[in-house]
Amino acid sequence: MGNKSKIIKYIIISLIVLLALTTIVMIILKLNDNAKKDDGENKEFVTNVDYKYIAPVVKDGKIGFIDDLGNIVIDFKYDDCARYEGDVDYFIVSQNGNTGIIDKKGNTIIPLEYDKIEYILNEKELFKVSKDKKYGLISVKNEIVVPMEYDNIGTVPYENLNIHPIKDLIVVSKAGNYGVINKSGDIVLPLEYDYISGIDNSELIRICKDEQYGLADYLGNTVLPTEYYYISDIVNNDVIEIRKDDKYGLLNKNGKILVEPNYTNLGEISKSNLISCSLGDFNGIINIFGETVIPIQYNMESQIFYTNPNSDLIEYSENGKWGAINYKGELIIPNMYDELTFLSNTLILVKLNEKYRNN
Repeated sequence: MGNKSKIIKYIIISLIVLLALTTIVMIILKLNDNAKKDDGENKEFVTNVDYKYIAPVVKDGKIGFIDDLGNIVIDFKYDDCARYEGDVDYFIVSQNGNTGIIDKKGNTIIPLEYDKIEYILNEKELFKVSKDKKYGLISVKNEIVVPMEYDNIGTVPYENLNIHPIKDLIVVSKAGNYGVINKSGDIVLPLEYDYISGIDNSELIRICKDEQYGLADYLGNTVLPTEYYYISDIVNNDVIEIRKDDKYGLLNKNGKILVEPNYTNLGEISKSNLISCSLGDFNGIINIFGETVIPIQYNMESQIFYTNPNSDLIEYSENGKWGAINYKGELIIPNMYDELTFLSNTLILVKLNEKYRNN
């Protein structure tokens, strides 16, 4: 009796599996059949449906579009199609060397009359267009927002023309000069700079003229005049390093001077906001507000201070031997090691007599 039940159970499972496989095969055949309907007089296009997803496909070297059921919704007539992801409303397409924009039903949004079209500012309402090596901006309503008069167009921040929006600002270039406009085409920074980029994680814009750097805000106001040799991105503790006349200082992320550029060298910032610094042959410790913590009166030939971003303590060398002190100058680790490096606030790599160990 038991064996008979097992046989019946096995037969039922087999029938279910067979039915599932048959269904899958029928779906595949249906999709293939739909894809073949583009030939001859019986070509069928579904154009009265609000598609959620369509995808470009290639046939005989031409690009068309199908929906998620395999129905052909846009004929095979384009030479190229912009890469897209997921649910989008528009497609940048090219035909016979001309580029335009269509919607997901094949309607022309922007005529195919441009050399190149690109998305800009991570939105669907504004496009970068070019014709005869000049660039401008056009809206999805086919309205010219910025005439095609620039040599190139990009967005702030990061290196020159790379794409990353900040306050909808756009870098433009003409005859080797750079400026900034907003997405309405209004001038924010005049085209008089040799270089423009952004400060990562900040609303500041780095500007350069005659190899001297300065800062502006996103409204075009000057934050720092173009008289610095170097302005960094934001480093640890939300500060910006600056260099002027071979001297170093610090700004906060809004461009306000924290430490005047008076120091020969600045070390890394510790977890407790301390910085080793030097003036000529002498060194000491300040904090990120420029306040003296350990006076800059110790000759580096015999005593060296070094702040580490991994620790609250200060690495301290006296006569070639390393230890560590706190912000009060109190000796926490004796000066007995040949080398000492903080790997974390509690883990220290030391070298003594040519051997390394972790403390």
